[in-house]
Amino acid sequence: MSRYQKPRHRNLIGQRFGRLLVLELAPGRTSTGGVIWLCLCDCGKKVTVRAQSLPSGHTVSCGCQLREKAAQHIRTVRSTNGRTCHGHARHGKQSRTYRSWKGAKNRCFNVNESAWIDWGGRGISMCERWRISFPAFLADMGECPPGMSLDRINNDGNYEPSNCRWATNHEQRLNQRPKTKHSRIPTHWLPEEHIEALLL
Repeated sequence: MSRYQKPRHRNLIGQRFGRLLVLELAPGRTSTGGVIWLCLCDCGKKVTVRAQSLPSGHTVSCGCQLREKAAQHIRTVRSTNGRTCHGHARHGKQSRTYRSWKGAKNRCFNVNESAWIDWGGRGISMCERWRISFPAFLADMGECPPGMSLDRINNDGNYEPSNCRWATNHEQRLNQRPKTKHSRIPTHWLPEEHIEALLL
């Protein structure tokens, strides 16, 4: 490398960001060409993180920190008749976190949802754990931080703990896939699990 040539990326190997220790560069790049680092969380789980998310403090764990906070929140709410009252959809008022979960579920399984064609219509689904339980989603993702919304890290992947994060509008735009025109798919062509989900 010429001494006048700028390095392509800052070397973060060995540095610690919150609970994450940077191990090495991960294969592949982000949709904008940014590098991805393989990190080891204090809980023992390895996770890949976009370079800009580490120094900014946006990502400080594999997700375990948010899960711990959410689990603590769930433990503090009361239980009635054996069912957890999560408090996110009371008296017709839904929290931002609940709306994010409900919106993602509708995009995956509700063929009457206008955005379904770009999610469920192209095979995007939601893991069983989240599909049947908002408290499980809350335990895995934690509360939606102000100014953020639910984002899939891999736009071709499903809504599941390893592929989801809370992201800013700017991060969401950087991670968008190009929009294309689609034809609506008849309901009788849907996978059986998608039709069953509509009944929940």
